[in-house]
Amino acid sequence: MCSEPLLAGDRSGHGSDAVDQSIADIAIEPSKDPHALYISKVERERVHDAIQQLPVEFREIILLREYEELSYQEIAVVLGARQGQSCHA
Repeated sequence: MCSEPLLAGDRSGHGSDAVDQSIADIAIEPSKDPHALYISKVERERVHDAIQQLPVEFREIILLREYEELSYQEIAVVLGARQGQSCHA
């Protein structure tokens, strides 16, 4: 079974802002210092924007690897199965 619901929004070109924001939030942990909080917010926005700029296939790989915690082999199977082709390591 693949993670189609997580990635379904990305296929249409309309990324899921809630998923993307949670990804950015996970990527950078804020501290309690007001200046550090501001820097973290700016960095989260930059990470979010950078992820949004990636082609869908690269965005999917990041989501599957970093946030779904799939191995590279599992990602190859998921993406290969979704594309109807087999992947070779």
